[in-house]
Amino acid sequence: FLIVQTLIIALSAWKRMYLYEMAYGLTTMRLYVHIFILLLIFLLGFLTYQILKEKSREIFIFGTFVSCVVFLAVMNLINPDRIITTYNLKNLEKPDVYYSIQLWDDSIWAMLKVLSSWDINDPRRVSYSNVLNNHHFRIDTPWVSWTLAEERAWNAAEKFKLRK
Repeated sequence: FLIVQTLIIALSAWKRMYLYEMAYGLTTMRLYVHIFILLLIFLLGFLTYQILKEKSREIFIFGTFVSCVVFLAVMNLINPDRIITTYNLKNLEKPDVYYSIQLWDDSIWAMLKVLSSWDINDPRRVSYSNVLNNHHFRIDTPWVSWTLAEERAWNAAEKFKLRK
C-alpha cells in the first residue's frame, strides 16, 4: 500500500512539473526532476516485483545499483541543453532566449537549427537572431578547451551569418 501512495505522489509531482513547463518553459532542473521521477517509478515497480515474487534482497540491491548506473550514463549522454532549448523554442510562445544562451554551446547550435526552420520574416526569428548577433562567440580559445559542441555552434553561426 505504501508503494501505491508513493507512486501517486510521484505522478502528482510529474503533473506539477508539467504545469510549470507549460507556463514557464523547460529548465535544467525541471528536466532532471522528470528523469529522476522516471527512475523512482522504475525502482518502485522493481520493488513491487521483488516483494510479490519474494525474491532475495540482494537481487533488489543489485538491480537498484544497475538502474542508478544506467541513470547516470543516460544523463551524461542525452545532451540536456539541446533538449531544453529545442523544447522551449518549439512549445512556448515567448521562450527565454537569454536562458538558452546561458546554457552550453549545444543550446546555441540547437537554437540556430530551430530558428533556421522558421520563416525568415517570422518576428520571433528576427528577435532571436538579434539576441544571438549580440552574443559574444568565443574567439581564440586555446585548443585544450575545444569541444564538439563549440565547433557545432561556430559552424551553425557561420551558416546563419551571425559570426563576423
